[in-house]
Amino acid sequence: MGENTHTMERQMKYLINIPKDQKDIVVDALETYIKAIGSVAHYNDEVNGIHFDLLGLIGIFKDAEVDIRIEVGENVYNSFISRGHNVDFPLYYSA
Repeated sequence: MGENTHTMERQMKYLINIPKDQKDIVVDALETYIKAIGSVAHYNDEVNGIHFDLLGLIGIFKDAEVDIRIEVGENVYNSFISRGHNVDFPLYYSA
């Protein structure tokens, strides 16, 4: 019987806090989405559920006491542009 050996490399991870300016962009996008749904969708249980979830997300992103963090592995961070996003992973700086 052969012995199975694995070498585990610890991948470095980046922990990024989303700054207020970027959180505000998400809030604007979510609010625009709510308006769009309201103008074209017929309200039913599914649409009402989406509307409810959007309001919750807006609240999360608007609340100054809620930190939103992204954790991303080094491989994903370094290959972000080639993963179909066509931009480098955003760099956020705290003021």
